[in-house]
Amino acid sequence: MADHMPDSRDMSRWALVKRAATAGPLSAEHEISQKDLDEFLFDASADGDIKRVRYLLTRHPRPRIQSRPGYYSALDMASRENHVVVMQLLVNLGSAALSTTALKEATLHNNLEAITYLVGSSKDPLTYVNSLDHEKRTALYYAIRDGEQDTIRHLIQLGADAALRDAQGWNAARFACFWPNVPLTTFKFLLNSTGSSIGDQDLYGNTYLHIASRANKSEYVEWILANDADPSTTNTQQETAWEIAVEKSSFDAVGRFWYEEVEHRRRSDKYHVKNPLHQDSLVRRSRPGRPDDYEWHRIVGGSCVSRYL
Repeated sequence: MADHMPDSRDMSRWALVKRAATAGPLSAEHEISQKDLDEFLFDASADGDIKRVRYLLTRHPRPRIQSRPGYYSALDMASRENHVVVMQLLVNLGSAALSTTALKEATLHNNLEAITYLVGSSKDPLTYVNSLDHEKRTALYYAIRDGEQDTIRHLIQLGADAALRDAQGWNAARFACFWPNVPLTTFKFLLNSTGSSIGDQDLYGNTYLHIASRANKSEYVEWILANDADPSTTNTQQETAWEIAVEKSSFDAVGRFWYEEVEHRRRSDKYHVKNPLHQDSLVRRSRPGRPDDYEWHRIVGGSCVSRYL
C-alpha cells in the first residue's frame, strides 16, 4: 500500500474508512462520519476481521455498537458467522449487550461455540438461554425448526427449558411435531424433556396427533398411536386428527390411520368389534371410469356421508 494519501476527490467515504482501519488516523480533511464507522464495524464483524474490529473499538471516536440501522447489530452478525473472538472483542471492548437476536442467529446457524460463549457470558445463563423473542419463542425453537439434534441437545444441556410454551401454547415437542425436518428420535427426546403426556393439548385443543396429521408425518402418527394416543379427541373446531389429515390431503398420514384400522380388525376375534381408532371409517374408492384416480370417502353406519377429493 502506498504511503501517501490518495487525492480526496478520487477516494470514496468507504475507502476512507478502510484506510483508517489499516493505516491509522486520517487528517481532518478526511474525517470519517459516525455512520461510516458504524457501517464498517458491522461489516468487519460479519467478516470476522479481528484486526479491523479491534482498531475500530479502540479509536476515537469509535463506532456505536448497537446503532446498526435496521434489525441486526455487529454482535448479531458475528454470532451468525460464529466469529467468537470478534464476539469477545465486541463484548469486552465495546460493551455490546448480549441480545436475544445474537443467540437466535447463533442457533439458526448451528454455531455451538457462539452459543456457548453467549450463554456463558451472560449474568444469568438460565434466564438468557430461555429469553423470548417477539413471538414468545426461545432459541430452542429455532434449533428445532432446522432439525439440528446436536444444537437442540446442546441448548438443553445449557439450561433451555423444553416445556416453555409460545403464544399458541406450543412447547418444544409440539414444534418438533410440526416442522418437516425433525426426525422422530428428536421428537421423542423433546417429549420426554417436556414431561407432557401424549394427549396434551394446545390452546386450540390440538394434540400431538392433530399436529402430526396436519404435517403429513406418517412415522409420527404411527408412533403416537402406538403410545396410546386417543384418536377420537377433538380440537376446539371439533376436528379429530384423521379428519384434519383428510382435509389437508395428508395422504401419508391418512394411509397410516387406515393401516391401523385394518390391523385392528385383523387382530380382532370378530370383524364387527368396534374400532377404538375412530367411530366411523375412511375408505379410498376409484372414481367412475377413472380406475387410477381416487377419492376418500367417510363412511358412517354403512352409508357414505361425505367425500374428500
